[in-house]
Amino acid sequence: MSIFSPAEWKAHYLAADYTNRTAHAKAHPTHYLLARGQTDASICQQIASITDRTKLVAHDAKCHKLTALMIAVMRGKERVVEALLQVPEVKAKINEKDKYGWTAYHHAAFATDEIAQMLLAAGAKENVTTPLKGTHEDLKRMTTLQENSPSLGRVTFEGKPLTQEIARERFGMENFQDEVYVPPDRLKALWQAKPVEEDEILDFLTSNGIKVPYPKLEVAEISEGFYGLFAGETIPPGGYIGEYPGRSCDEPYQKINFDERITNPEYKSASSYYQSEVDARAIGNA
Repeated sequence: MSIFSPAEWKAHYLAADYTNRTAHAKAHPTHYLLARGQTDASICQQIASITDRTKLVAHDAKCHKLTALMIAVMRGKERVVEALLQVPEVKAKINEKDKYGWTAYHHAAFATDEIAQMLLAAGAKENVTTPLKGTHEDLKRMTTLQENSPSLGRVTFEGKPLTQEIARERFGMENFQDEVYVPPDRLKALWQAKPVEEDEILDFLTSNGIKVPYPKLEVAEISEGFYGLFAGETIPPGGYIGEYPGRSCDEPYQKINFDERITNPEYKSASSYYQSEVDARAIGNA
């Protein structure tokens, strides 16, 4: 999962600028190599041979004030991250923030666990927050379905925690994913703290969102082959159960009667209900 596509990275760092050694390229050589998708070996070699190490910790004002370490994290370059963290100057500034108040560790929420662990071992602050009051773990929970995340960890089925495998095998959820797809524009909006179209920024990272404990829920069979979701504990009025972000549909929106789908015996397929089109622009998030 990446905020920028390879083409967007290359648009920020033009090959001609690097070839012609423009002032910008001279000041940010490692940024260019990372953004242009050079091999890990060549980038690590450049890091080892660079004489002016201030270039390794420089914030690029033309590209969101990112450092080389931040770009390496954003691009998932484990070997390069490891090489950069061996440079004392880089390690000393591991908690530096970009233009929007994110550290390299915040960006690591969309990278690998290995990168996150390397940053923590090198001194990254675990609980530092973004301007939207979100930590690394908040960002990670918002964009992934982990076995220990509230989305699965608080739901039981036949007396055991609901797992991704059970969701696929028992409920025919072929489209169920280990990782939630978050559109790049949504990631950019979250990073830059800007609204998406007319919506407000997602409230997952506020005190009323992801940090609110999910209630215990239970999946149980209502009739043969038809399952429902039940409360596993008392849920107060207005309680936060979960969030379905909906889908932005191109076709005109047709209202779905959720009560009928849930109660009418005609709708016996959990998978067909799960795959229904819901226009988030018409009814918002559920």
